Amino acid sequence: MGNETTRREELLVVAARLFSRKGYHATSMQDIADELNILRGSLYHYIESKEGLLYELMELGIQTLMERVRPIVESDLPPDEKLARLIQQHTVTIASYPDFMAVFLHELKSLSPPRRERILAYRQEYDHLVRRILVEGVECGVFRPVDVRVVSFALLGMVNWVYQWYSPDGPRSAEEIGAIFANVVLQGVLERPEK
Repeated sequence: MGNETTRREELLVVAARLFSRKGYHATSMQDIADELNILRGSLYHYIESKEGLLYELMELGIQTLMERVRPIVESDLPPDEKLARLIQQHTVTIASYPDFMAVFLHELKSLSPPRRERILAYRQEYDHLVRRILVEGVECGVFRPVDVRVVSFALLGMVNWVYQWYSPDGPRSAEEIGAIFANVVLQGVLERPEK
């Protein structure tokens, strides 16, 4: 059983890498099988279809983000600390799983409508978590009145793009980049007393 789990995880990693680098449509099941050094037909022991594999990768991406962020949102921390921690956690997650996140962020159009709707619902749920902190901060006066929708889009656009340029060998860690991002966003939304 352990070997089967390991092989399945290896399949997910390889598929994420190939879909991320070549694109879903340009990656064949034969490409995945070749990378795993198995027969193409053997892949179907682990997955139902190529699209099923894509859906699983996307679902894994958003669920990983939600598992790491939901406890922050639901905590008793003040809104500014929640927002900073959410941004940092999101940044670290994107940097830790760049292939999975690239697939999640860019292959939505490749899913059939029912599966696309489910992933969109997950995305909306995640966006709601971000907006919830922003609304909470505005309502309690920690954040100035802002367009929560636009700030949420700006914040997610900034952190989601990390997979494109982040390198673990670069001058800053994912944690440091997340702290910089959090500072940038907080400077834009924090309420400041009038001078």
